[in-house]
Amino acid sequence: MKCRRLFTAVLGLATVACAAEPKWVKATSANFEVYTTAGEKKAREAILYFEQVRSFFQKAFHAASSGKGRVRIVAFQSAKEYKPYEMYAGRTAYAGGGPDRDEIVMQSVSEENYPTAVHEYVHILLKPVKTMPLWLNEGLAQLYQTLHPLGKKVLVGELLPGGLYTLQQGNWLDLPTLCAVDYNSPYYTNDHSKVSVFYAESWALTHMLFLSEPYHAKYTDFSRLIVAGTAPEDAFQKAFGRPAREVLADLHAYVRGDRFKGLYFDVTLEKSAENPDIQPVAPLESGLVLAGILADINKVGEAKQAYMKLAAENPASPEVPEALGYLAWRQKNRDEMRADFAKAVELGSRNARMYYEYAAMAGETGEAGQLRVKLLRKAIELDPDYYEARLHLGFQLMAESDYAGALAAFGRVKRVEPEHAFAFFHAMAYAAYRTGDKEGARSSAKRAAEVAAGPDEKAQVEQLLAAIDQHPGEQMRTMAAQPQAEAEPEAEPEPTPARALRTREEPAIPQLPKRVPLSVVEGTLDQIDCLGTTARLRITAAGRQVRLLIDKPNAIDVRGAKAGSFTMTCGVQKARSAVRVEFEPKVNDALGTTGLVRVLEMK
Repeated sequence: MKCRRLFTAVLGLATVACAAEPKWVKATSANFEVYTTAGEKKAREAILYFEQVRSFFQKAFHAASSGKGRVRIVAFQSAKEYKPYEMYAGRTAYAGGGPDRDEIVMQSVSEENYPTAVHEYVHILLKPVKTMPLWLNEGLAQLYQTLHPLGKKVLVGELLPGGLYTLQQGNWLDLPTLCAVDYNSPYYTNDHSKVSVFYAESWALTHMLFLSEPYHAKYTDFSRLIVAGTAPEDAFQKAFGRPAREVLADLHAYVRGDRFKGLYFDVTLEKSAENPDIQPVAPLESGLVLAGILADINKVGEAKQAYMKLAAENPASPEVPEALGYLAWRQKNRDEMRADFAKAVELGSRNARMYYEYAAMAGETGEAGQLRVKLLRKAIELDPDYYEARLHLGFQLMAESDYAGALAAFGRVKRVEPEHAFAFFHAMAYAAYRTGDKEGARSSAKRAAEVAAGPDEKAQVEQLLAAIDQHPGEQMRTMAAQPQAEAEPEAEPEPTPARALRTREEPAIPQLPKRVPLSVVEGTLDQIDCLGTTARLRITAAGRQVRLLIDKPNAIDVRGAKAGSFTMTCGVQKARSAVRVEFEPKVNDALGTTGLVRVLEMK
């Protein structure tokens, strides 16, 4: 309870008024966590409602997860409580969260607010389907926002009166135009009359295809064709045996008709849905949730004030500097982010993702490189199944010339995603070559050859195989004098650690890109060696020279003070500019380089 002294100027009297802080409770089921100030009964209601919706999706579409664990639902008790956290004026619910968490914020747990919340939840479930066209995405979200749970069943297909009215009054789109609408189209962005028609027609078409005869029986075939990238005209013909013009004619008749079909679906709920775990929420936890919402809706100043208040009240909590670090990351303040993450480490953070992301921004060589290795090892200790951390640890040890350690790290990677396979096997082959393991090097090189794409990667494998056959002895003698890396400690599996609060638009910089993970070096650009169509950069970082190759000058992403262009002046650089470079770890013995430049940031 907090008290504030109210001064009555007219009477010159002072009274004390006390206002109770809202009491938060948290309900947890297998697939959701609900934070609310509306009490235990409403928390149970929300858990049950969303679990029923999820069960329907699992049965109807075999898609009931975005892959980010439990969906968080934050539901206030009133419009007054919700107002400071409102994203859009008049919207009673919206989706938020970040790369590791999906979130829905609701004005209150009430029947009138469920449709908007379910609409957002549908978008969360469909998010992994990158190839789904916009009209079907929005059509499904509108169709299922009217889901009506009835006991152990869910009713699908209630009408949207506003949608029918729009189609009865407005100009329709032909199906090629409807199917071509994207996020930049005037039918989706800024023309209200066009947007209304797009939404209404998307809903009506989805309603007809999914629920009406004769389309319902073939809807699954149609959706698979569409998601696979089949042209709409071909998908309509293949799935339903009807050209697009006939489908549109059927849709006009469907909308003019007086009968609309709804379907009941059985739902199967896990025990945790009907009996969720309900606990009171400590002020630190609810404070972090609310500050995270403020960051999501771009109220950055208010979010930072809230975090700083929590930091003052909870000086031993690592969760607060973690959240401050992500907020600094959002503002592209790397120095502040590093300081906050370092504080979280000092306080004993158990957040594996934070260690991994801190490592990605810690630098590349010297002390920074050693810190990066330490952070990646900690991430793996906390989460032994952290694939990206294990892969990046191997590449970081390669950059540190610790080839034995890199082999040990790579050897503990249980699976390799196809887009990383070439970089992984090529690196293993090179590391084995440098440690004198001729047979291991040849075996990994052959696997790299099997997944090589294009002449460049095939040529790299051929060059490495030639080196293995021609110069094994010299490399063996070189590596014999190097100390062997200590074996990476294996930790017992622990429950998935709590994730730090993230902002919705926050860039996920450490996510592994296609083909090859990028490493980072920061230092001063000392010299550029022009080599015909390529160039070699000489960079001093932490007292050590790093040499990197520019193999594709026109493909480099140049950022910072000279963003968008970079004119190379060959020779020693008089300005000694500070640079940050992201590069593919790829050794070229002939040129003495250890990577290929992909991002060049001029400080």
